[in-house]
Amino acid sequence: MVDDKPIQFVVTAIGPTGVFWLGKPGSAGLRTLVPREQAEEFPTIAEAQQAIKEMPAAFKLAGVHFAIELSGDFRRAPAN
Repeated sequence: MVDDKPIQFVVTAIGPTGVFWLGKPGSAGLRTLVPREQAEEFPTIAEAQQAIKEMPAAFKLAGVHFAIELSGDFRRAPAN
């Protein structure tokens, strides 16, 4: 925890057009690729993995690779 905030995770999407993150599902239930500030935060790695599994195969065919990383304040080492 950082300042009593639970650890959260985001999903990075790395592809030919750049680096993006998975956003929250839209009205049709599909996720879009968004800037980091708009990324959905997942409370567990398992939930982030499930979101990756649910992405359409077209992303993989287009050369997009997904990775899970720590969200927000957890990306930085604490200042002493």
